[in-house]
Amino acid sequence: MTEAKIQYFAKTDIGRRKNNEDKCLAKKIGSNSYLLAVADGMGGGVAGEIASSTVIDELERSVISDIKHETDASELKHILEKAYERVQLKVHERITEDP
Repeated sequence: MTEAKIQYFAKTDIGRRKNNEDKCLAKKIGSNSYLLAVADGMGGGVAGEIASSTVIDELERSVISDIKHETDASELKHILEKAYERVQLKVHERITEDP
């Protein structure tokens, strides 16, 4: 059996804004699994760059901390669901700390 090769890249466009608020993540998290994510900074909304960075940083931290070995699809689904909940809590914490 031939091993599939995955190629990926990220590209964003700041449009008319002065800074890019988008954040991307592309990381191999096992021999056959990749974590690919994009957090859109919401086009110049208040602290969009902080929100998108918080989402990507917490997602990566959460998924990496929960993967201890090669996982199957159902395990990955559970890990991603837990990570999503942690990301939501982290963003809420940041908003509460500094609206």
